[in-house]
Amino acid sequence: MKKFLSLCLVLGVASFLSADKLRIASDPTFPPFGYHKGNDIVGVDADLAKLIMSKLKLDYELVAMDYEEICDALNAGRVDMAIAAIGIDEYTEGCDPSNSYYETETYYLTHEYNHIDTKEQMAGHKIGYITGNYYKEIIESFGGEPVAFDRPAQMFMALQNDRVEAVISDSALAAPVIKRNYSYFSDVDKQALEMMENLGVNKQIMPFDIEASDESETVVLFGRGKNAELKESINRIIGEIRENGEMQKILEKYDIE
Repeated sequence: MKKFLSLCLVLGVASFLSADKLRIASDPTFPPFGYHKGNDIVGVDADLAKLIMSKLKLDYELVAMDYEEICDALNAGRVDMAIAAIGIDEYTEGCDPSNSYYETETYYLTHEYNHIDTKEQMAGHKIGYITGNYYKEIIESFGGEPVAFDRPAQMFMALQNDRVEAVISDSALAAPVIKRNYSYFSDVDKQALEMMENLGVNKQIMPFDIEASDESETVVLFGRGKNAELKESINRIIGEIRENGEMQKILEKYDIE
């Protein structure tokens, strides 16, 4: 333990350590950034945490946590930092963000046999979105009827079955689906999607519009005024891995461009 603390002091990030392991909050309900594989949390954010901690030579554990609870947990000291597809929004504005490691886009999607070609044509149609984000307001602004889904697989199956005419999605979620990569869905959802394809319900999902997201930055989060040395070190690493291509390799692993 003494050797471990000495190493941290050299790195300039020892002030936040109160235990053997750094506690990193992660939300395992937003694939491909975070999802469960067996008992493990995997995905983009788990790979990023592993990469960052290997560079800092620190031990850590991922703590599963609902996105809405993360900032409060950070400020209360229940976790030390969070990597959970975090944007700057109403749930995170009370905490301190790192530099961005990925910028999202908003995808407007339909399938190859649908007639919707523009956002304006969503008017009067059922448009799907994942509950809890600002897409509901976008759909309503174009005169569409918002249809909320709790899980991505439910939303994309509804599009395939014409229960909605289009969907709005984050690019990180949409890009793998366009490529028919369902590997990050739960076993039940993956089997359902693959069964649809086997039954011939395999319309190609494609974007009819792509635009910059209002909440484009994806950041590591810290408690307000906490762990400044750790934040500085992670900002340096984020810059390095974006420049040398290591971050891009993680994104490409999950079919995110």
